[in-house]
Amino acid sequence: MRLLRPFSLRSVTGGRLLGLIARPHTTGPHPVVFVIPGALGSGFRMAAGAGAAELVAAGIAVVGFNAAGRGRGRPWDPRSTGVPGLNGPTDQDDLAAVIRWVAGRRWSDASILGIASVSYGLVAATGCLARHPDLPVDYLIDEEGPSDRYAAMLRAWSLATVDGPDWPQRAAELFGVTTANDEFWGVREPIRTIGCFRGRYLRLQATFDHVQPPRSAGHIPLFHRPPEWWHNKHALDLINAAVDGGVPWSRINLPAQGNPSQLSVSHDSPPRWLSGSMEDHPRAWIEAVRELTGRGTPS
Repeated sequence: MRLLRPFSLRSVTGGRLLGLIARPHTTGPHPVVFVIPGALGSGFRMAAGAGAAELVAAGIAVVGFNAAGRGRGRPWDPRSTGVPGLNGPTDQDDLAAVIRWVAGRRWSDASILGIASVSYGLVAATGCLARHPDLPVDYLIDEEGPSDRYAAMLRAWSLATVDGPDWPQRAAELFGVTTANDEFWGVREPIRTIGCFRGRYLRLQATFDHVQPPRSAGHIPLFHRPPEWWHNKHALDLINAAVDGGVPWSRINLPAQGNPSQLSVSHDSPPRWLSGSMEDHPRAWIEAVRELTGRGTPS
């Protein structure tokens, strides 16, 4: 049985952040994971989802919120007011405020707080942790997030112009900037900030990234074509940046893949990826949260 409790906090831009807490009905204290959606999505809906329900059944509270300006304005996805921050400093500071507020609740175990981010959500997560190093965040789970502006804008992909949508153009329309905008991207590149984290960093990465998987067997060789794109370069770069920056513990994928922690990686000696794409592993992030909170492995 789970308790679903909406909450509201003031954004640094002056609006109201609307979020949802899903937690066990017992008093706790409970480990807490903060879920950060991909793209410019809804954290509120993530906290209300089936994955969150499974974590609550394991005794873990899940907290999600809609960043400023996000949400559909419906009861199941309320719209937060304020100026959209596109996961930049204002969204990063709002995430820090939510974490601090939750850490002070009686039902929250502030010694086991973590973040689980999806895709572009990593930008808000690592930026928040770098800007607020005092936050009591024990672990960060990163599901296929971008390393830098080129990965976020899909300029690194050799498949960008092959037999499909113009992915870089779609990214430019989403963000409203180009890769040349240093003021925008200077505060939105996880490769600059992951090394500041002093907790545990777990990267989840499938063989073919969710942003642009192959449409046919004929596309697969293109994933290995330098210099535009070397296979999963963004994942390798982030793990190496974490190791080089002094992150105490880092690893790619789950125990089943057998990758050691604290290992620098390269294209010549790559880690073991999750097979196929992340669509084939919808519960990977749930397994990761359970591992890092010490709440066992799902059956």
